[in-house]
Amino acid sequence: MPLVLGAFRAAAAMAAQKLSAFDYAQFIVRLKIFSAIGVYNEQVERARKLAAIDAQGREDQRRIAEEGKFNWLDAADVGRDGFVNFGGGAINGASGLVNGITGAANWANNTCASVNLCVDIPDITAIPAVPIWGDYDLYRWSSYAGSATLQAVAVVGSGGIGAGGLSADAGTALLNASGINLARAGVSKISGLLNLGETGTEAATTATSSLAADAAAADRAAQAATESASAGGSNFMAQGEAFAENAANAKPMPGYHDVVVHGSATDFGATADAWANGTNFSHRVLADLIERDPAYGGGPIRLLSCNTGGCGATAAQNLANSLGVEVYAPTNTLWAYQSGGLVVGPAPTVPTGGWVSKFPWGTP
Repeated sequence: MPLVLGAFRAAAAMAAQKLSAFDYAQFIVRLKIFSAIGVYNEQVERARKLAAIDAQGREDQRRIAEEGKFNWLDAADVGRDGFVNFGGGAINGASGLVNGITGAANWANNTCASVNLCVDIPDITAIPAVPIWGDYDLYRWSSYAGSATLQAVAVVGSGGIGAGGLSADAGTALLNASGINLARAGVSKISGLLNLGETGTEAATTATSSLAADAAAADRAAQAATESASAGGSNFMAQGEAFAENAANAKPMPGYHDVVVHGSATDFGATADAWANGTNFSHRVLADLIERDPAYGGGPIRLLSCNTGGCGATAAQNLANSLGVEVYAPTNTLWAYQSGGLVVGPAPTVPTGGWVSKFPWGTP
């Protein structure tokens, strides 16, 4: 409005100097009309903007109030899913006890058979873990809490014998209680004679061959796959590694395709030192290599790769998501004998680990 009135005064001053009294009067009349119209339009526009601002403010207040309301249905869903996953975790804790016992039995048989002291029998399959139901990041802690609660109850109920369950699988304590640990020193010497191989990020007990230092991670894995093949599966380790050679002798798991590769909780590598030299690669690279391998015809995968299915690990789950198939993975370090026997645990003489199934997006 000040702009309009200012223009009005300026125009009137200029007209007074150049027009006659009559023409000047007519000019003033017209100028007032135009000025009035301009002032009116400016006031209307200002009122419109104020109304819009007020309407937006009311809408923001309504939205904030709506979002702040407590939704009983959402709360009930969260509580239900949390309870279900707590129960699933408790089941996983119990199955960990059983898997610890079966793991000890598998290890004892594999050790005995590897020195031809007994007949090699098929490994007892571990009980798969109950997957997370619903949002993985939100409810996995409920599952962990259920597993920890069950194992804590086992500690109290067994007078402390089940304490091993709090650090890995409760089978550790069962091994200690049964006296199997007394044989570890002798078995360690036997393991050296058996040329036992190890996968994972831990220090390897066998020699590893080094690929070109400047090669990309995916190219290294692809080269390893073409140089060394695992019978009935896909091998993405460097040529000559003892674990890959031993894993090739493992008994096939009906309906599953074996994939042999170094692993960690989050990703993979063609060599045990891939993490040290920066040539480790993601689950997306491994999924692409598997899909391009002529030996793979689709379907579930048994992932012979350390720690990829452990508590909190994402490697096996992400691979299952990328391929859209079940991935059966070890929960700890995986060890392979020349006889084809497989042991899951922090050491070849401590078979306290097991196997878990990871389904695409956590849904079987």
